[in-house]
Amino acid sequence: GSCMSPQYGVKVCISEFTNQEVTSHFITREIDTVAVKGKVDGIRVFELIAARDDCSWDSLAFRTEAAKEHPTFATRISALPNAKKLEPFLGQFDTALNNYRAQKFDEALASFQEIVDAVQDPVSKLFIERCQEFKLDPPEANWDGVYRPKSK
Repeated sequence: GSCMSPQYGVKVCISEFTNQEVTSHFITREIDTVAVKGKVDGIRVFELIAARDDCSWDSLAFRTEAAKEHPTFATRISALPNAKKLEPFLGQFDTALNNYRAQKFDEALASFQEIVDAVQDPVSKLFIERCQEFKLDPPEANWDGVYRPKSK
């Protein structure tokens, strides 16, 4: 299922469980850990960025009918200019996310800012705001990486 995609400015947001099923065919990036009611651990969520250029739709395990290229929506990364621009920064984003979770907010902030300067990434923008917030008001020492907005 999808989660609060508007918050991240991404089109498709999937859980870590769906991500395991689709990474053979799609380029995804981990974007957050979200709290789920009734669960102790947060669930990691991923953005579905684009289909891999070399993927074969016929081999999507969870499809029953033969999948075809969509006639009007470009899905492969080479046909998606924004995804193509973002692709070289995915490793850097991942490092920044790990720094953020490790409470190295200065390092994370610098990386996220570079990505925003280069490709206007809305997810990195969101994390810049969070890093700035946490620098003023750090999370607890054993923080699990789940962002819980402070209720005023």
